[in-house]
Amino acid sequence: MKNGEYENLATAIWQGNTLTIAALQDMTADDLHAVEKAIAAKYKVDISLNRSPDQIHDALIRARADATSPNVDALDRALREANAED
Repeated sequence: MKNGEYENLATAIWQGNTLTIAALQDMTADDLHAVEKAIAAKYKVDISLNRSPDQIHDALIRARADATSPNVDALDRALREANAED
């Protein structure tokens, strides 16, 4: 596989494409690792793809929720800094 293919797979997996996730079961360990790296690079999330499709779906749901939730520590720090300037 080529890097562009790994990136395409990463996108399909991140979007929860059921057929793509099921096809992971037939991939080599090296290909799985390359797709994991593509997901990490593109979405800033580490997900192990060496699991069942249901476990991958669950991990993706959690990862997407974490990726879209605000960083509470950063918000608190920004508010403290803003209040200190007043």
